[in-house]
Amino acid sequence: MQITITKGASADSVTVERADGSRAGFGFPKKGPYPHDAYHFFVERELGMAAGFWGLVAGGMAPEDVQAMALAGGHDLLGTAGAHSHWITWDDVIAADPDVVILVPCGFTLERVVVEADSPAIRNRLKMLRAFRAGRVYAVDGHHLFNRPGPRLVDSLEVLADLLHPGMFAFAATRRLAAKL
Repeated sequence: MQITITKGASADSVTVERADGSRAGFGFPKKGPYPHDAYHFFVERELGMAAGFWGLVAGGMAPEDVQAMALAGGHDLLGTAGAHSHWITWDDVIAADPDVVILVPCGFTLERVVVEADSPAIRNRLKMLRAFRAGRVYAVDGHHLFNRPGPRLVDSLEVLADLLHPGMFAFAATRRLAAKL
């Protein structure tokens, strides 16, 4: 992965080109004489932190998605830092037995996620999980939130924070765009 950091007068910008040729970019406020994200890169590289910010970006996650996941306090049990996302099976999910399951199929509205999750093929598998027994399985409107970058990034972060830390937050986006299954 090639990282280019461009210093600006009041903000710096970062562009990355991954090994597969895909690109991502983001900006951040100036925090001192050296770009803040450069420190993260050097520390992660020195410590071999493949699951750090830059490892996840190298693997194909959008920088804003990595930031949202970290800010919300979540951890992806089935992803591999530094690798592209991949198909997972129900056997993989059952073996991981997560504490929380957030269903966010690409392009699906909340209503469609709820309908699909209620089908016997999905519901019977969800029932096998600790998250289901604890009442921590959620449907989320991927179409309007996570599946495309843009102004709804803050709403996406709020929904994740609400679902991962029940009782700590009460964001309007969660009431509109998520449902407990």
